[in-house]
Amino acid sequence: MPAPPAVVNGMVAKQYAVPMQYQVPKVTAMPQMAPQMAPVTGGFPATAYGKAPQMAPVTYQARPARPVMVKNPDGSITQHYSMPPQYQAKATSVPAVAATTPAPQAQLAAALPVPATVPATVPATVPATVPATVATVQVPVAQDEAKKQEEKELAEAAEAEKCGTLWEAAKAGNLKAVRHFWKKGSTVEESDASGKCPLLIAADNGHMDVVKFLLDCGAKTESTDREGGTALHYAASKGHVQLVKLMLDRGANIEAKDDNECGTPLHVAASNDQAEVVRLLLDSGADVKAKDCQGQTPLHRAAPYAHAETGRFLLDKGAEINAKDSQGTTPLHQAALQGDAEVACLLLDRGADLEMKDEGFGETPLHFAADCGHLQMVTLLLEKKADHTVLDREGKTALDLAKKSHRTAVVELLESKSR
Repeated sequence: MPAPPAVVNGMVAKQYAVPMQYQVPKVTAMPQMAPQMAPVTGGFPATAYGKAPQMAPVTYQARPARPVMVKNPDGSITQHYSMPPQYQAKATSVPAVAATTPAPQAQLAAALPVPATVPATVPATVPATVPATVATVQVPVAQDEAKKQEEKELAEAAEAEKCGTLWEAAKAGNLKAVRHFWKKGSTVEESDASGKCPLLIAADNGHMDVVKFLLDCGAKTESTDREGGTALHYAASKGHVQLVKLMLDRGANIEAKDDNECGTPLHVAASNDQAEVVRLLLDSGADVKAKDCQGQTPLHRAAPYAHAETGRFLLDKGAEINAKDSQGTTPLHQAALQGDAEVACLLLDRGADLEMKDEGFGETPLHFAADCGHLQMVTLLLEKKADHTVLDREGKTALDLAKKSHRTAVVELLESKSR
């Protein structure tokens, strides 16, 4: 707690009791401190500084100097810092009790001018420091992103290796794996054990994105398997309409023929009843009258297996309804051979010849249907007025062929017509 004021030479001097370990030597031993405690500048009265009167020794706490406000006789306030007695102001300039109330902030601000270095320091320091700090923060972020990207690529590579080869990746439609193997040096034209290159495999399985990537990497649209099938053949056979369009846009040969049956993509699409592909190929200029190595047109191929829609597309584009293949059979013969009443009905409605004979045994469509036991087809042909008495080159009727092949139901139907 504060010590009672001491009166020295008629003046009151305020002193504080300080623990021994924090006391400093008597003032007579501290003249060297004078340079460290230069008077505060800023317009204070000169009378505030001078030789101090002889006062009782005073001890000080070992802490920074604290300001003391002193009210002068003229009413002004002088600011002092605690210091050793030999550097204190004369006591005659201090009233009976030194005021300790701080001066208002406005007066202190006016009495202490702002150092001239402040305006110059702030603008110069802030712009120079901030960019350096931002750059320091960005470096670790960029490194972290690079590390994450590297880890991601390693994970993708490991996953890609599970596919085993470029061909297996193409079959699975794994674009990342395909890209991985391509970067490793796998060629897009190399064939697997079955003779298929990655493009054919991807087209066969309908993987549009993989096909695009392979084409962009240099895969050729005319690449074939061991039987001469192209990517367009594979896409057409599976009904991959968008892939067919892509291949055509990339310059694939719409009339390319395979080595097995010399069929065009239109033949392949028709025989697999891919009506939408058939329409796309026809709209793109495919030859509806093209013949394969057996002399069959796409309509021949469609008749045994397709639905009426596929046959209708072909007929609407000018397919010959009574065209003969190398064996002399017409599309109606082919429909009768397989028992497809739907396409046969379409052909009959469009004017197909009921009595046309093939080149081999001179048989009509009714002979074909009866020999194969297709009761529904035989019924349809009879309803359309097919002649059941017509003889083939061996002198046999449709009933004779049905009996020879033990087609009991057909035999009964034809016998009923013979009565």
